Amino acid sequence: ATRNQELGRASLIAHETAHMWFGDLVTMRWFDDVWMKEVFANFMAAKIVNPSFPELDHELRFLLAHYPAAYSVDRTAGANPIRQPLDNLAEAGTLYGAIIYQKAPIVMRQLERLTGEAPFREALRRYLRAHAFSNAGWPDLVRFLDETTPLDVAAWSRTWIEEPGRPRIAVEALPGGAGFRATQ
Repeated sequence: ATRNQELGRASLIAHETAHMWFGDLVTMRWFDDVWMKEVFANFMAAKIVNPSFPELDHELRFLLAHYPAAYSVDRTAGANPIRQPLDNLAEAGTLYGAIIYQKAPIVMRQLERLTGEAPFREALRRYLRAHAFSNAGWPDLVRFLDETTPLDVAAWSRTWIEEPGRPRIAVEALPGGAGFRATQ
């Protein structure tokens, strides 16, 4: 097998193994949070597997695998938020798509970078311990993140998890070449 095939196989095994914690040990209360089990399974799989393949550019692979698909869906008028309400269980299959598998991983990496790796990991540990063999959702994890980090994760979540699309940022040059101004 090629190294890419080995990486694919190892990633699949690590993803399914991570579901033992994210999906099995702690299960979502309802399908509004189905994205959590998938994003954390992928997120943890990469942390487990990537060090075994140091010759690969994992940052580039992540960028190419996620950003084009996420942007192509997320920039449309019909984009959905990552966390979507679901009234009818029969429609649960409609939640799986580019927003969950492409945008959510980008957003989780952003959140980990904003909070710091160690505080992020500690919040995940506390969340898993507190809700082991039970049900929990995104608001439960947000509480642990808010307790563990100085970032206002609840406010961050309203923009990145609860709303469709992404913030629009405008950049303009200041007069006389004095710099730039960014507005959102």
